[in-house]
Amino acid sequence: MKKVNLILLMFVILISTAAVLDFVFKEKKEYKSIINSRQSNSEKEIAFYKFIDDYPDSEYADSAKKVIAIYAEEARMKRIQKAKTDSINKARAPFVEAQRKKNLELYGPQTDSNHSDGLALEIAKDFIERRLKSPSTAKHGRYYENEVTIEKMGRNYTVNSYVDSQNGFGAMIRTNYTVKVQYQGNGNWSLIDLELKN
Repeated sequence: MKKVNLILLMFVILISTAAVLDFVFKEKKEYKSIINSRQSNSEKEIAFYKFIDDYPDSEYADSAKKVIAIYAEEARMKRIQKAKTDSINKARAPFVEAQRKKNLELYGPQTDSNHSDGLALEIAKDFIERRLKSPSTAKHGRYYENEVTIEKMGRNYTVNSYVDSQNGFGAMIRTNYTVKVQYQGNGNWSLIDLELKN
């Protein structure tokens, strides 16, 4: 009788252990499936909240909470960055419109087919001069003397050159630069990237 009871006890322990292991593996599998899914962060966040409700005492619940906190911080930073970008674009709007009118006067109406290297260079120069201490003293590298390189890919242009201009002390200094601009259509250009190298 004792032997039978011992066997039954061992059987119950084995079943219980198997159930616990199955539960643990299920938690781990579900946690990893959320992490590795191709859902957006907001969708993953919802899934993790459900995971925490389903497995409140799981060792993965704490990890899920940390991931949710990371997603929340990323979302907050994106909102801040968007607000900054919107603010910059709003501040730049009058300059963009003035540049569009200037381009229209200098080069005539621009279509999707007539944006050119030369025009991209002039746009790049304008963006550069806005960052100089003394833009009126600016002397840019010359296009026809191999002091300028322009790479074009569709409507995107990358301009590499230099500008000599006075610094705050009146001394002429040379600044190399790389400017990436994009033709938006209807005479509008946008700045993609700008790098100054002294």
